[in-house]
Amino acid sequence: ADAARDTAMTALARLRLSLNELKVEITHHGQGFVFLGFQFHPTGRRAGARAARQLARRLDDILQERPKDGGEEIDAVLHGWLAYYGSLSGIDLPQPVRERAEALEAARAQHAQFGPAGKRAGKARTAVESIPHTEPSQPHQQAAQGATRWQQAAEALHQAAGGEAAAAVGAELAESLRIDPQTWTRLSEALAAFDGPGVAEALARAGHFADAADAERIRPPAPRIETPDRAVVIVPEDPKESADAVELPTLDVKQGDAERILELFGGAEHTFPRDLRVGDRNQRERIVAAPTAAHVREHLSGAFWMGVFPLRANNSVRFAAIRVVVSSKARKVPADDPSTSLAEAADDVRKLVAQARESGLETLTSLEPGRGYTIWLLLAEAVTAPRARALAQCICAGAGAAPASVTRELVPAQDVARRDKPGTPIFLPLGLDPRTKDRAWLCDEGLAPILDPCAVIRSFVPIPSERVAVVLGLKGRLRIGSEPAEAKAGAGAGNRPKSEAGSEVAGPPDPVALATSPFAATPRAQQVYAGCAVFRHFVDQVMAGHGLGTSERMWLADVAGRMGNEAEPALEAILRHLDDYRPGMASRSLVRLYPYPTSCGRIRQRYPELTARLGCDCRFRVPPGAYPTPVLHAIGAAEVPGLAERVREAASRGGVARAAMAAMNEGRKELGAKAAALCARLAELRRQIKLLEKTVSSVEGELDAVVEEAGDTPLETPSGTLRRVESEGRRRFVLEV
Repeated sequence: ADAARDTAMTALARLRLSLNELKVEITHHGQGFVFLGFQFHPTGRRAGARAARQLARRLDDILQERPKDGGEEIDAVLHGWLAYYGSLSGIDLPQPVRERAEALEAARAQHAQFGPAGKRAGKARTAVESIPHTEPSQPHQQAAQGATRWQQAAEALHQAAGGEAAAAVGAELAESLRIDPQTWTRLSEALAAFDGPGVAEALARAGHFADAADAERIRPPAPRIETPDRAVVIVPEDPKESADAVELPTLDVKQGDAERILELFGGAEHTFPRDLRVGDRNQRERIVAAPTAAHVREHLSGAFWMGVFPLRANNSVRFAAIRVVVSSKARKVPADDPSTSLAEAADDVRKLVAQARESGLETLTSLEPGRGYTIWLLLAEAVTAPRARALAQCICAGAGAAPASVTRELVPAQDVARRDKPGTPIFLPLGLDPRTKDRAWLCDEGLAPILDPCAVIRSFVPIPSERVAVVLGLKGRLRIGSEPAEAKAGAGAGNRPKSEAGSEVAGPPDPVALATSPFAATPRAQQVYAGCAVFRHFVDQVMAGHGLGTSERMWLADVAGRMGNEAEPALEAILRHLDDYRPGMASRSLVRLYPYPTSCGRIRQRYPELTARLGCDCRFRVPPGAYPTPVLHAIGAAEVPGLAERVREAASRGGVARAAMAAMNEGRKELGAKAAALCARLAELRRQIKLLEKTVSSVEGELDAVVEEAGDTPLETPSGTLRRVESEGRRRFVLEV
């Protein structure tokens, strides 16, 4: 948008025009914008707030100046409004004008639908209006009256699905709205399913635009929680009422809990999705930034519903998940009992959890508001995406087929992800669904919300890699670690145990490899060698005489060069095994170090296949300002050159300072955008100046030729006498008026 604005300014400048900066606005499409009195938003347009205030003010003035004979002028104002905006829905009108406005709008709608004859005008919306309701007492309640009636109609159809009452309500609605059978079928299905946008679309296609605006606000009834005794408890939206109905969990959010959630449910390192409420609609965004504990705390506080893309930069995953949701077909066609489909989903979840526990796998189960449940298989070490999905498939196969009204979805859904296409996301537990305002609670064995979910997350132990291997081997999906123990004990550096596919088995080095490493005199480098599988792989490659590429040499120097006084001897111990080694190579490499150490995420991005094969999954508790890097196996972040300054800077800033810094950066971005526009305008003006100077020089040359032709004598012109004079070595033209 900024580039388009600059292009428009440049094009207009050539025509000696400019944009009105007071009326030019760049905003997010989800927030909407005002143009020609209309408020445009992603789902349509309506009258703007300023126009509505002006209408109300004008009607108030007419009522005060001519309270008795101002009816015709009021009708003219309302007719003009309806001719331009098309509807008065949602406008806060003065009480004496409201009945007149509703009558005019109804007459206009009947005229548009049935023509000027109006033979069927008496059959206006009688079915919806016949539903009992209490008369509102406030203006905002009156504005919501239409939505309330459609909500009651939807509940009546939902409760009487398939019975005689539903047929009666349907016949009455179809007769009053005068719509064709196909449209009525779509409308009734959407009403019974509480699909507000679907109802609005069907009504708008049939020409009932005012009803469409009201029906769009239809919402499902209050959520239901199934208790262990199979009783269904309805949870009201009011927190006070919900406290009386059922004991809901408490969510005490702490920094450690947010970090633990980020550690257990880690996904893509550079991006994450979120759902949030923008205006009157839900919006899903993909944030191109590393997920942090601060984002998780916003997720837990209800600012937005945060998700993750399971595939990391090296296409490995830290978890598998089974989503057990009510199928879309079952949601569109309600059964006699609204809780039947959810109960079947709950039964299927219990079977899957029991099967996982029988296989020795501990799971977490979270509620997915309005849809079903999610079973989480959190892993202690990262595995490839096909292996994680095979683990979920083993559990599903052991539990048997799912009911017809239930769909099982396995996560991760893809094997490979790209930076611009990270794959299918999954949303974290304990978030607040922006559509229903319900929280995705963690559930116990009876699928009732756990009263202290943060304590469960803190104490949860992820599934070890040995158990994953056993389960997959029992199911015949994959066999790893099949070599005998004697072979593993005798394996030296560079000769690690292999799987049947020939890939290395992730895990700590054996004692023989540690004893034969080149870091006997450098304990810090020895700790990094023992902890980082990638560092160990490249060192073993050098020790085996296979050499290193330029990028691998630079990375080894980057890791070893952060170890203080051990940096040069540790790097020397590696490089001296190369064929092209020269004395002083280590010191020359350390001089060219980048100021900041390479992060673990960048390593996985640079070597995706290698890190996936080695099981690169080191986890560090890093302070604010720092990030994971292999050097943290040996020393703390506050001692790592390059990270120490970032840690001290982050520690010196409090929450207020960080907010001020963010605001300043935001302000600098705005100033930068404004400066860029001014620079573009300045460049265009300078270009025009050059063109003008060239034109002036051409005209002066022609004028000089005219004076030369006249014999360098004064010329009489209608404006005065023109003569050419010389001053300071250049000629000038003087016109005496």
